[in-house]
Amino acid sequence: MRLLVPKSHRYGAHSDGKILVRDVEMRTKNEVPKKDGSVAAYVLLIVAAVALLVFVAEASGVLSVDVVESKDDDDDRTPKTRMKEIAFRPFSPPRASCSDVLFIKMQKCASSTFLGVLKHVQDRCNSQVQNSTNQMHLVWGESPLTRLRKTPGAVALRKSHLVLTVMREPLSRQISHFHQCRHWKEKGECKKWAQLGAESFFRLSRNTRVDNLQARFLGWDPKGRKTPDQHVEQLDFILIKERLHEGLCLLHLLSDLVHVTDMLYVSYKARSAEDLQKSEDIMADEGHASAKISEEALGIARKRSKADLRAYKAALGRHQATVAAVGFPRVTECVARYEQLLQEVHRACGHRAENQREDGRKIRRCLDELCASHASCA
Repeated sequence: MRLLVPKSHRYGAHSDGKILVRDVEMRTKNEVPKKDGSVAAYVLLIVAAVALLVFVAEASGVLSVDVVESKDDDDDRTPKTRMKEIAFRPFSPPRASCSDVLFIKMQKCASSTFLGVLKHVQDRCNSQVQNSTNQMHLVWGESPLTRLRKTPGAVALRKSHLVLTVMREPLSRQISHFHQCRHWKEKGECKKWAQLGAESFFRLSRNTRVDNLQARFLGWDPKGRKTPDQHVEQLDFILIKERLHEGLCLLHLLSDLVHVTDMLYVSYKARSAEDLQKSEDIMADEGHASAKISEEALGIARKRSKADLRAYKAALGRHQATVAAVGFPRVTECVARYEQLLQEVHRACGHRAENQREDGRKIRRCLDELCASHASCA
């Protein structure tokens, strides 16, 4: 059941973006009663009844109210204040195995880890077919969905292809992006603004394209009609970085695309020793982010990521709805078994990630051999 409550019945929208309960002025003793007193009492009775219905609906999970803050003077890309009903739809990717995939790779969202999973899916699928026309195609890039669809590789995608991505809590993603730019060895706008400090970096984030990166990659246009959460609805599946293992289990349980052997990974990126040291510096900075970034800078970052926050909330809502649809006990059991298997994987194959670039294939071979002899991979 859908229940919409007009703002005029219960709330008053103020120019500062806050939603406040409308004040009811009491009549004084000397005031002359008006003829429409009974009408006013009737209206108040209706308001009280509607408020009670909203309270009951919210408590039972039927209705969720999302309040979007009003437009700021220095941020002309944020939608105006309004109330909106949210009914999150669970993800339901098709069960077909070896479907073509279009992957939106968002920076600093564990997207490299998931890309490694998808590449192993592609290798496994294509090793089983001899006809090139039946091979699985994987198209990915660090660019908006609208641009990805126009790449030469996207032309080969079948109509049944999946559109996937990984999203992250916007503020933590921006902080991670700032530290990456600060340690970036190549010169460019990203490093230029990061060297000025966090406050300047976030304030000038439109120049570095950091602000609302996730919403823009989903295809959101600040001048367009669609809201960020409407773009979230168009994707077949979205993993949440903070719940990556849970998301991988959901994708495994809901479709035949990802097998257990594909889900195994070691946290490693094929880099030089210099790049690995830079990665360690970034992780160290992120671990002490609160001490290095002022509250003023964080406030600017929050203000510049309102569209991202709206998209992230919608993706998280769909994730939670999917967990409920699959069954919380089933998902919890899958995650527990998966993380136990990952611990064995890291003990057996993790030491091979300490060397150089050529060890990437050795690690994958180690993972496949371990999985072949493990009951959980069946």
